[in-house]
Amino acid sequence: MPLKSHDNGDRNINKIALTFDDGPNPFWTEKALDVLDKHHIKANFFILGKNAEKYKDIVKKTFKKGHLIGNHTYSHPREGVGDFEKAEEIIFAI
Repeated sequence: MPLKSHDNGDRNINKIALTFDDGPNPFWTEKALDVLDKHHIKANFFILGKNAEKYKDIVKKTFKKGHLIGNHTYSHPREGVGDFEKAEEIIFAI
């Protein structure tokens, strides 16, 4: 499965990328989504596959709100042979 990336916007305008790692988390991800919505901000959420399996609804909600979803491996191992691919399959299935 080829990796996909997004490249949007004018490169002549200064911007920052806001990222969140290791979610989704029922408490923190929901709080982050509320604050981002309030201020009309989009972010990148790099999620763990094992958390995505547990909290599929949060992954769907995050994506539906227009945020980017990134792969942060399945379990954050030191040597993640196969871990990235496993997380990729889970994320795309959701």
